[in-house]
Amino acid sequence: MKKLVILFASILVICNIYIHNNTLTSDKQPKSYIEYIVVEGDCLSLIAEQYKPENISLSSFVEKLKYINNKPNEVVNIGDVLLIPGEVNVK
Repeated sequence: MKKLVILFASILVICNIYIHNNTLTSDKQPKSYIEYIVVEGDCLSLIAEQYKPENISLSSFVEKLKYINNKPNEVVNIGDVLLIPGEVNVK
């Protein structure tokens, strides 16, 4: 009985690790990026609006861009190179 409990617990741990790793991979590590160079007049929300996928809110995409580009806020400077995640549709 003890071996059965250990086996069951091991299977649960392995399944949890597998699910967790797949979630991180799909949410935080897109397969491709676009490099965007900030020009005069740009702000992060306008860039996000231009590149965001249809299935995500603007505020969520802005937060994602901040996270990916290691930005503590929405401030961008001329010449900054931003990574835009995944397959995006330019509007």
